[in-house]
Amino acid sequence: MGFRRIWQIAWPATLESFFVGLTGLIDTAMVSALGTSAIASVGLTNQPKFICLAFALSLNVGVVALVSRRLGEGELAAGRGEGVTEASKVLRHALTLGLLLSIATCSLTFLAARPFLFFAGAGGDTIDQAVVYLRIVIAGQLFQHMCLTINCAQRCIGLARLSMVTNLCACLVNICFNYLLIGGQMGFPAWGVAGAAAATSLGHLVAFCIALASLLSKRCRFVTFASRDWIPSAATMKSLWHVSIGALGEHMALRAGFLVYVLIVANLGTLAFATHQICMNITNMVISCFDGVSIAAAAVVGLDMGARNPASAERNTLLAGVMSLAGAAVFVVLFAMFPQGVMGIFSKDPDVVRMGAPILVILAAGTFGASVNSTCSGALRGAGDTRFVAVSSLVSTTLIRPALSWFLCYPIGLGLVGPWLGLLIDFWLRAAMNFSRFCAGRWKSIVL
Repeated sequence: MGFRRIWQIAWPATLESFFVGLTGLIDTAMVSALGTSAIASVGLTNQPKFICLAFALSLNVGVVALVSRRLGEGELAAGRGEGVTEASKVLRHALTLGLLLSIATCSLTFLAARPFLFFAGAGGDTIDQAVVYLRIVIAGQLFQHMCLTINCAQRCIGLARLSMVTNLCACLVNICFNYLLIGGQMGFPAWGVAGAAAATSLGHLVAFCIALASLLSKRCRFVTFASRDWIPSAATMKSLWHVSIGALGEHMALRAGFLVYVLIVANLGTLAFATHQICMNITNMVISCFDGVSIAAAAVVGLDMGARNPASAERNTLLAGVMSLAGAAVFVVLFAMFPQGVMGIFSKDPDVVRMGAPILVILAAGTFGASVNSTCSGALRGAGDTRFVAVSSLVSTTLIRPALSWFLCYPIGLGLVGPWLGLLIDFWLRAAMNFSRFCAGRWKSIVL
């Protein structure tokens, strides 16, 4: 029963995360025909985009933990209706808070796009295209934030396929309009990098409309827009704050580490950065698959803890870990045995393929570590132990990874290989820290 419940949440969530990660990969692949500067321009926007997205993702960690916990408490009390009512209250608070946060963060990112990108390492050959791309994408990201929050809540209550459908539609819209707008096909204008950004934003808008329709549907179990009770509850806000602030700390630690990491690589030149960007997009796609299992682990642990069954939560986390490791084995074989073939899918430049092949072999060595970390950190988040996950990210990703990457890249002279060895060690270090924390069992006593 535990495996079935995890699987029902994990496979749609995995596809959702895969499609979210695939969006950046698609843009990178489809603008590659415009040259390495276009690839680098799109890649430079990743850190500002993800920093903006961090606030929404952090809030959604709280949504998953609290909605699952309230539903579990309702099952324990044999009062499913009461559980849904309390879960609906969490969703209403999250939608209100999420909208305000998204307007603030997206507006700030739009206005500060140029200095932000200069700080992220943009040069004279990439800054103009990067600013245009970021401003168009960030306008559509507001819809993405709200869509992700709705999907999180619907997933916890059993409508796991919604997230897959919304992101699949967004992905298809993105591909179609990339084809039409980047090179100017079928009478559409040739907007280049701006066309890729417009396609991404249109995809986010379509996904949001589908997610919103799910809340307005008569079959929706949540009581949201039909309720007049939108007055903030101090208890609910306190619980959301307790979980989400730790998740925000984790995301900010990750983004700070990634930003320094990108600056280290950006100084190696446009060719090295374009190669790095393709490999990072492949990495993000792999991690997004593990994120699906992580989301399932968080939701199931939340339900089990709400039902006061920590033994079941522990059992289900181990099952999720086995599923994640099985998926990781596929990527390990693919990257270790066919690195040049994988690189060739995303670039026809022989120098990029040659430089990227050993990077994918390094990625293969870190894939199992990333898998273990995703599962354990997801379970800890679901239990509300988000602050430890933030600390592990701060120590490993913000401090150790950049320092080690710089040392291996420049003083040791390994070039682009150096930062990727730093990423390899980061994956395994975070896996060890979060696995040890999970085994210690302190998360079982957290009250939300």
